Amino acid sequence: MVAVVVLSLTGLAAGQSASGGPDLSPLGRLGVGHGGGVRVLDRHVRTRLGAMDQLAGSSSTAAWLGRHLGAGVLASSVQPSPWRARAERAYHRLHRFTVLWVGYAVASALLGASLAWPRRRLWRRSGLAVFAVATGALAAGSAIRWWLSDRPWYLPPMTGQFESVTAAALLGALAAGVLEWVSRRGWYALAASVFATVALLCGFTLPRAMGADIRPVQGILNNWILPLHVGVIILGYAMVAMGLVISLAYLVALARPGVRGRSGPRASGPDLCADRPEGLLAGLDRSNLVVAQLATLLIGAGTLLGAVWADYSWGRWWGFDPKETWALITFLVYVAIVHGRFWVRPSRRGLWTAGLTVAGAAGVLFNWVVVKYLLPSLHGYA
Repeated sequence: MVAVVVLSLTGLAAGQSASGGPDLSPLGRLGVGHGGGVRVLDRHVRTRLGAMDQLAGSSSTAAWLGRHLGAGVLASSVQPSPWRARAERAYHRLHRFTVLWVGYAVASALLGASLAWPRRRLWRRSGLAVFAVATGALAAGSAIRWWLSDRPWYLPPMTGQFESVTAAALLGALAAGVLEWVSRRGWYALAASVFATVALLCGFTLPRAMGADIRPVQGILNNWILPLHVGVIILGYAMVAMGLVISLAYLVALARPGVRGRSGPRASGPDLCADRPEGLLAGLDRSNLVVAQLATLLIGAGTLLGAVWADYSWGRWWGFDPKETWALITFLVYVAIVHGRFWVRPSRRGLWTAGLTVAGAAGVLFNWVVVKYLLPSLHGYA
């Protein structure tokens, strides 16, 4: 009896340590906080074992366990360290860093104003500064979640719905920073800011629906192939979201005759690296094409890596799971976007890219929301 109880309590303590928070472990489900964990555990176990001892005609088990709990033998394994407890309280007090949607919204407003009035350089610099600070803070929040969850070094937090959405916002912002540094066009940072605003706002308002609690990683996910597959494909989805923002801006600009008349060509030239002056529509189309090409490469590579991971974990490369199928559909749509431009008149290429990008983004949204919550899938945890 005593051996069984000790092994059970060891499992309780291990669950608390691995979860990084009281809401995940058996103690958390009992409503135990950090400060009174051992006392509440003591009362709970005494009550349960008291009934067991009455059936067995002995009170020795409860007495032995009470002495050892009172002596604090299990206290060090049940209670987190002070540093971890303070970090977890701060992490949840900041709503898991989803409050950064405010920073990205401010960056979006400043960058949008700088593109509407290009001579206001102060707005662009201020927008990029806010964008950089928000991205750094989001990276710090992801690192804190990684530490609190006690995951291996090769498994960053990007396995659940909440984590994949916030990780996509972070990876998209980092990629946009690189694209801005190379091209200095302004549309990449604006598109990433708008996407991060929407993604973090969803996490801020719908934490339970998105599974925002820190939970132990399922055993099937605990291998080094998974972060490669998930990281590459959600970065591709971030490119899709950025392309959606740029495409909507293109369609709005195209619908305004005054803007169309002043913007010159409606599509970019064949040379994506050209550094010549161009109108609004051609600049938007050039940015959109760069993002579409990156999305095609990343989603294709992520799907192939997913097949490798599926063979490693499930014993098969492809099974026409709903999430696999819709990832393939999205990839084929973006192949059509990139290569179909060559079959369209030059004056219509920008409209072709923008229109199909909206369709591709709708496919990604269906894959991320409808497949996740409504269709039976082996990817129910993602």
